[in-house]
Amino acid sequence: MRLLVVEDEKGIADEPTGNLDKETETEILKIFSDLAYKENKCVIIVTHSENVCNKCDEVYELVPTKEKDQKEVKKKVKAKKKND
Repeated sequence: MRLLVVEDEKGIADEPTGNLDKETETEILKIFSDLAYKENKCVIIVTHSENVCNKCDEVYELVPTKEKDQKEVKKKVKAKKKND
């Protein structure tokens, strides 16, 4: 994990699963899930991993502003309920 900052009600991680095996990645994602759902924290993860994105409630994709108008920055929101 490159960086994890947890303050008050938010946590920020930069590429937390980069270069990890699947088992360790799963453990790290469980930690973030627990922070979000058991400790009521806002968890922000910066990642290139599609697998990590698929486990998140909201995903914001940044696109180069030179190639596309900034208004085209996509907001992908997955409506999934976490009943765990």
